[in-house]
Amino acid sequence: MSFVDFQKHCMECKKGKPCGKYHIYALMLQKDVASCDWFIEANPDYVDDMECLYVGMTSHIPKCRASQHQFCHVGNWEGKEYICYCGGAGEMKACSIGTRGSGKIRKYNKYLLRKKLFRRHNPQNDQQSSKEAEESLAEELRKIGYGVWTN
Repeated sequence: MSFVDFQKHCMECKKGKPCGKYHIYALMLQKDVASCDWFIEANPDYVDDMECLYVGMTSHIPKCRASQHQFCHVGNWEGKEYICYCGGAGEMKACSIGTRGSGKIRKYNKYLLRKKLFRRHNPQNDQQSSKEAEESLAEELRKIGYGVWTN
């Protein structure tokens, strides 16, 4: 099987035909998030020159979830749309309560996926295993010096 960009988040997803399972993801954050008290408290072993990340889970593909974070903001999502890539090409879909991005990291989010950090964990069969994989990845990354925020 050839390796294409679409599969970088999960080897079971195919372009235009996602695997239908859950995925975890990691989004890059701006370094100034590391000066926030809540971020410092969550990351006592953060190494200054390491990246700061947001780790989450989704029933979409990670690229869709990144779009939701970008366009569906807490307190300002009604009437807004995000780009869903689950069908291959981008399709505009309405934001909803369930597609809102994390309000805490919104101003620090670079909306860049770090696929090499999460790909090996995907796909997950259900929401519970996805939540456990999200927590496991966050702890794994913290142990090697990354700054990580999860919800």
